[in-house]
Amino acid sequence: MCEILAIDARRSQSCNPYLREFFQDSPQHPHGWGMAWWLEDDVWFDKEPLPAYSSDYLAYLLEQPIRSKRLIAHIRNATRGQVSYDNCHPFRGRERSGAPWVFAHNGTLLADEPVRPYASVQRGSTDSERLMLYLIGLLDDTRARHGRELGFGERFALLSDALAGLAPGNKVNVAFSDGDCLYVHTNTIQPTLYQRVSEQAVQYCTVPLPSWDGWEEVPRGVLYAWRDGALVAQSQPHGQLFDNDEYLRLMAAEATPGREVGALWPEFLTCERSDSRPKLAERRIRTEFLTCERSGSWPEPFGGSFGKALPAPVGTEKT
Repeated sequence: MCEILAIDARRSQSCNPYLREFFQDSPQHPHGWGMAWWLEDDVWFDKEPLPAYSSDYLAYLLEQPIRSKRLIAHIRNATRGQVSYDNCHPFRGRERSGAPWVFAHNGTLLADEPVRPYASVQRGSTDSERLMLYLIGLLDDTRARHGRELGFGERFALLSDALAGLAPGNKVNVAFSDGDCLYVHTNTIQPTLYQRVSEQAVQYCTVPLPSWDGWEEVPRGVLYAWRDGALVAQSQPHGQLFDNDEYLRLMAAEATPGREVGALWPEFLTCERSDSRPKLAERRIRTEFLTCERSGSWPEPFGGSFGKALPAPVGTEKT
């Protein structure tokens, strides 16, 4: 899977120490890196389809002072979508009102029916990007029906309900911003997101950064909204939890060469929704997860040709 780092603070602070330590996990997440940080009302954005540990551009970037009140960073271990710039997180979007989005996801959507229509308009090929477009589309459509801008409470309730509706059978660990708040949600049975809260700021990370103490597990099934380092809203727990360990075991077991692959994970999703869990051998994994394994197109260290014919480092972009 992937890893996420997210920060929201009362005042601008140096993000370099957090980023340097966060990117040290990139050997286990070699399929791209990305980050977005806010300067006043502008969002600065960078990503590459390269391992963070081997990126000369990222090394140069981290030598520059990166100060911000809000930051979202990501390192990718691909499960869906090829290794490409457009498939690296975080993703950018924009509501019809002009609100700029930055979105990062650590997870997968197995029950992905609601987001499928957005495959025709996305730039890349990941379910994560489709999830972002789905949430933006809900806000846009609701605003159009009401004929007015939505208040914060209305927006938060809509996002909270949408994530709760998507949670059954899906791993929905996300950190995103709509330009106003930082939103965070996790729904795995096992701890896969941690938080560190102080009077001045909140930091979220998939794996606690060891140079700082005070990390705590993030409560599951709750959407949090932060603005200027202060918690401004949280939802009631929806109770739809995803068994991350079982999912990883399935991926490893079904990746055996020559093993038949099922199409839609029906048994796994049934177990997630009913909390009954048949033996591992009775489960099936979605075809997409083995496309790269079977074709030999995975980048190194999976036997492919990582780093060949990839675009040159992309300069810093401002949204």
